Amino acid sequence: ETNNWYQTETHKELKSEGRELEDAYCVPDVDRAIGKKMVTLMLNCKGKSAASRVFNEWINQKNDGKNDNASDEEVVLYEETLKATGIKQDKFNLWLINSMLDKHHRIKDYLLKGKLAGQIIQWAEANLIHHLAVYFQDCCGFPVLTVYDEFIVPEEEQPMIKEFMFTTSTECEICDYYSLMGQIKSL
Repeated sequence: ETNNWYQTETHKELKSEGRELEDAYCVPDVDRAIGKKMVTLMLNCKGKSAASRVFNEWINQKNDGKNDNASDEEVVLYEETLKATGIKQDKFNLWLINSMLDKHHRIKDYLLKGKLAGQIIQWAEANLIHHLAVYFQDCCGFPVLTVYDEFIVPEEEQPMIKEFMFTTSTECEICDYYSLMGQIKSL
C-alpha cells in the first residue's frame, strides 16, 4: 500500500535498541506473541467479532499438541497482558483489535476482510519472497532457500541479503498482472 517496508529490523534488534514498540505486532503492555496472533486473525477473519471469537477459542481451549490452540506459555502471557493493561477480559479483544487498526491505519482497509483476503495477501507475500530469492540467486551466485517469509543463505551473506532485500525492486510483471490485492478493499 505504501511501497515501503513497515519494518526493516527484527524484533530482537528493535528490542536491543529500546524501540520494541516499532515492531508491527507490539502495542504498549501487550506481549508480542499476543499481538501477533491478533494481527494474524485480523488478516484472516471477516469483522471484529469474528476475530475476537476466534481469538477466544484459541486462548481458551486446551492445546493437546494436535491443534493450533494457545500453548500454556501463551496463556500465561495473555493473563500477564491482561494484568499489565488493566483491561477486563471481556473488553480486551476489541481494545487490541482497535489498537492494531490504529497502529496500521495505512493498511486497515486490508484487515478484517476474511479468509479470501488473507489468502490473497499470503499469495502476494509468497510471490514477493520467491521473486527476491530468484533475484538473489541470479545476481549473487549462491543458493537461497525460503521458509515462509524468511531466507536461508550462507551465513556470511546474511548481512548483504538483509540490506538488499529492503532496497531491491520487488516488481514482478506476472505477479502484478495476476494480483488480486486491489480486490481486497471491496470484500
